[in-house]
Amino acid sequence: MRAFIAIQLDPAITAEIERLQQRLRARIPDVVRWTRPKNIHLTLKYLGEIEDTRVGMFEAAIKRACQSTPPLRLCVENIGCFPSIAKPNIIWLGVHGESELLSVLQTRIEFETKALCDIAEDRAFQPHLTLARVRNGKYRQARGIAACLHPFQPAALGQWTARHVDLMRSDLRDQGPMYTSVAGIPLI
Repeated sequence: MRAFIAIQLDPAITAEIERLQQRLRARIPDVVRWTRPKNIHLTLKYLGEIEDTRVGMFEAAIKRACQSTPPLRLCVENIGCFPSIAKPNIIWLGVHGESELLSVLQTRIEFETKALCDIAEDRAFQPHLTLARVRNGKYRQARGIAACLHPFQPAALGQWTARHVDLMRSDLRDQGPMYTSVAGIPLI
C-alpha cells in the first residue's frame, strides 16, 4: 500500500481552508489542480509503497517517535509557493505554533522509520499544507500567481491542537486520491 505519516486537521481549520480556496479560485487562472479540503493534512513523512504485513512495524516506530511528545498547538498562517513565488509548483499554507516540538517529532519519525523505509527526505522539514499544484505543462502561465496571492497575506486561518499522528493509506483513484487512517498514535 502507498503510505505516509501525517497530522490531520481539525474540521474547523478544514472549513476555513475550503473558504480560502473558493476565494482563490476566483482569482487564480485554471493552471492549478486544487487539493480537496478533506485531503489536506500536515505530512511528517512520505513512506511510498509499504507491504501490508509491515503496518505493525511502522505503527510501533511511530509510537516510539511520539513517546513523550505532548499534544501540539499549531496554527495555519501565511500563504506561499514552492519552490518560489516567482516559479510556483505548489501553493501552500504555513503551519506554525509549537514548531520546535513539531520539528523534533518529525526528526524522531525520520529516525525511527529509517530502517523500514528506503525513502529519505534530503530537504529540511518545512511544515505546510498543500492547497494546490500547478498542472503539468502550465508552469509558464502560473508565474502570475504571486499577484493573485498577495491580497491574502497574511492568511491566518486559525489554530488547533494536534492530539495524534496517523499512519495514512493513499489510494489513487480516477477522481483523485483517497486517504484513510490505518493507525492513530496519540500524543501524550
